[in-house]
Amino acid sequence: MSIVKSLSERLQLKHAEKVIAPAEIQAFQHEWGKAEIETKLQIIESLDSIPEDASRRFLQLMTRQPNGVSTLIAIRSTLFKAKLSLPLATGLTETITANLDSGLQVQRMRKDSPRHIIDLFSSSDRVHPIASECRMIRRLEEVDRRVFYLAHFQNPAHPLIVVNVALTQGVASSIQKILDDDEKESGPDSAIFYSISSLEPGLRGIDLGHRLITSATAEMQNDVSLTNVTQFSSLSPVPGFRRWILKMMDSDQSALGNVKKIFEIANILSVETIGAENYSDFRELVASLDPQLLPKFSNSLPKLLFKYLFAEKGPDNSTVCPVCNFHVRNGAELWRLNFSANTAQYGMSESLSMMVNYRYYTDKMWQNSPAENRKDVFTWTVDINGRALMRLDDEKLERLGVDHPNHRYELLNEILKQVIFSLNSRVINELYSEAAIPRTVL
Repeated sequence: MSIVKSLSERLQLKHAEKVIAPAEIQAFQHEWGKAEIETKLQIIESLDSIPEDASRRFLQLMTRQPNGVSTLIAIRSTLFKAKLSLPLATGLTETITANLDSGLQVQRMRKDSPRHIIDLFSSSDRVHPIASECRMIRRLEEVDRRVFYLAHFQNPAHPLIVVNVALTQGVASSIQKILDDDEKESGPDSAIFYSISSLEPGLRGIDLGHRLITSATAEMQNDVSLTNVTQFSSLSPVPGFRRWILKMMDSDQSALGNVKKIFEIANILSVETIGAENYSDFRELVASLDPQLLPKFSNSLPKLLFKYLFAEKGPDNSTVCPVCNFHVRNGAELWRLNFSANTAQYGMSESLSMMVNYRYYTDKMWQNSPAENRKDVFTWTVDINGRALMRLDDEKLERLGVDHPNHRYELLNEILKQVIFSLNSRVINELYSEAAIPRTVL
């Protein structure tokens, strides 16, 4: 805190770097590193109290020091933990983002990596927690597994974000086979991104996932031992799917009516609802999470998930599934819905066993990403008017769980109508604009 005060006047100079020695910034790092939480909050308040230009110069000077970016990430983490909303936070986020953009390196984790990196990795996976040392070592197997991480060049031994990859024959549809099967795949042709986790709370809200996936893909494409691997895909959870079903079931006083409502895919699919004799079994499945009840709903659950991903929207008009938003924003395509893909307790609790493959076509992902042509990346929606639907055809619909040919035909007709409506609306808007016709005329 006293160091910030001693620097404050000089930080207001345009060329502060010429009058502030690196040792003074490093003294701040030392003070921060040994401080208790109360002292750290006082240091943050001191930084926030100086003029904005001065605080930004301080942040820039910090990035030039050994492990300086790590110090800034730690300060940002403390802000989150204390739930502080201060002007300093904006400068922190912008400075960290700019330095990560140019300073990240992708590295592969191996069985002989330093033990502290292995220990960080073993506790990092919040999607599919690593159950034991044996399961952790399996993820690092040379033959059919890969783990990649991003680190800043100032601190290459400290992973910031980690992705787990399984090398499989064909695009995998079951997480149990990836996590629990000890038999090694021979001749894999697919790389499956099945878990990605940030190791730094201070990076919350700073998207490094796209950078890691594209970097890991490039590493595997350049690996001479993986020349047959040409397919890249995720195997992703659907964390809010069961919660959405429960909400639908609770939205009406009539339990039977609610379940019927769930199974009506009106305006998207013209499908028959499940017979009344199965309603009680479905309620039991949702409540008990018993995988033995799944087979009866092998057709219905994919159709429900289709509705959830393509029709349900959040307040910002984006799809309600954050995982779907993440992959589609990264340029992936929703490729397949997988039934009975995760029958573990947490998989049943999240999504009644359903998982999704999002395919990364390396020759198209940059064009697929909405960021390529749109500024409203974070409100992009996978809906009936979305580009993802416009790329659907009969074969893709069948993979997505639409089994009956008549249902696929009806859905493709509906998509065509929506596309025509969208085009007509755009033409009408252009005509209004060009002719300056008052809209009240029509």
